[in-house]
Amino acid sequence: MNQAAIEQVLRQFPAGRQALAASPLEYHVVAAGAVNTIARVIGTCCDWAVRLGGAEDASLIVNRLGEQNAQMAAARLGLAPGVMYAEPRAGVLVSEWISAPMASPSLFASKAGLARVGRTLRVLHDAPLPTGLRLVDARAVGRAYLQGPRAGMGPVPRAAIEAAMGRVVAEIECKSMFCHNDLHYRNVLDDGRLWFVDWEYAGCGDPRFDLAGIVAYHDLETPLVEALLAAYGEYSPAQLAPWVSLFDAVHALWLDTADAWGSLSPERRSALVTRLMG
Repeated sequence: MNQAAIEQVLRQFPAGRQALAASPLEYHVVAAGAVNTIARVIGTCCDWAVRLGGAEDASLIVNRLGEQNAQMAAARLGLAPGVMYAEPRAGVLVSEWISAPMASPSLFASKAGLARVGRTLRVLHDAPLPTGLRLVDARAVGRAYLQGPRAGMGPVPRAAIEAAMGRVVAEIECKSMFCHNDLHYRNVLDDGRLWFVDWEYAGCGDPRFDLAGIVAYHDLETPLVEALLAAYGEYSPAQLAPWVSLFDAVHALWLDTADAWGSLSPERRSALVTRLMG
């Protein structure tokens, strides 16, 4: 993302044009991942995160309008940065900059930290469903990845992935709650209060899938899972286990689709493969 691209975004909305006219701006690229690039824009009347994405939205099943609606609703709950401007068709999102550090991995490696995460996630799940959320059926997302194009092939055979998806049987009653669906420490800011960012997979879904993502992303052992669920106030590790398998399957398919297995540390890759092949 270069300065010209950022300024083109800022010209699209009144506050952005005001910021351009008010003073020289500072531009700092703060993240450049497989899907999105984010820059911080600082001026006398602005401190924003400008996100550009969209190139891989179709194959990665990203819904930018759903993302915008979810983040705006979460901001009203005090759980996410406010949205200044969005152009979903172009993958553009301008948010308030939250001056809080990314959560430490230790937040998800201690009982006290996971209790904080569990209580905060419960606030999100208990909120009334906002309008404009997309429906996220995790099993349907997995099937779409199976049928769609993939940029690479990871170490887990499709048969193992399908078996993991099948552990959540169709007869299990699914709840519909406001879910983030991609909660790992890089998507959490912590200044004593927890902020959730990157809402591109958010929607109306099953809370067990959201909880399972925390367990799977951080390879949590049973005592830590128990601490998370005790603070959340529902479910047991055994009840969550099939959903962890489903999350692992969807994650592996995403990694295949994005050709992103190399983004995992050797330890994380080994843990994911072991669970899916076990």
